[in-house]
Amino acid sequence: QSSTSPDAPFTLALNKEVYEQGDLMHIEVEVKQSGSLYIAALWADGGVYLLYPNFLQPRNGENLVNAGETLTLPGDIPEIDGKALQYPMYFPPQVPGQEAKEAIFAFLTPAPLLDLP
Repeated sequence: QSSTSPDAPFTLALNKEVYEQGDLMHIEVEVKQSGSLYIAALWADGGVYLLYPNFLQPRNGENLVNAGETLTLPGDIPEIDGKALQYPMYFPPQVPGQEAKEAIFAFLTPAPLLDLP
């Protein structure tokens, strides 16, 4: 699903609404307001993972986005040692795939949040 509020500072869309084990997730964010963008995933096992910025895209201001910009993840994250980041769907054994519920959430702040782990 994507953000549909006309007042939202960005819209976020996934390449699929339902994922199967091994599918690759892609995220597209259209930015309407400049700021620091954070995207996180709440996985089926209860874990929360910061997708953007991440270990390939550090939080030293590189997550600043400008109004009018479109960001595609993981495609816009630079490769490291010739390897591109991917977001494969993996359902832990204790959570059968047909019952897995996961969520992607994002927020935009006027300045970087340097205190995030």
